Amino acid sequence: MSWSTVPGVPERLAEALDRVGASPDARPDDWVDAAAAAVDRIADEGQREAAYALLAADALVTWACERAAQQPDAQRALERVLVRVREAM
Repeated sequence: MSWSTVPGVPERLAEALDRVGASPDARPDDWVDAAAAAVDRIADEGQREAAYALLAADALVTWACERAAQQPDAQRALERVLVRVREAM
């Protein structure tokens, strides 16, 4: 599934999210891993593309947190996301 099919996701952001390889229906752990990979790309790309990579990373971590907050044990799920962010970054 492509991010371009998700309502409300701007075209350039959808392209950046697709480039980092994180599907909209992926698990939050996968989004965190993709966010870390997007940040790593910043050093290898020009400033404009780096900005989109950083925006994609931010969006993925935000959505991982939002999905975790919807879990029955939201506190534990959010703590798990934060631990994954620390490990991945």
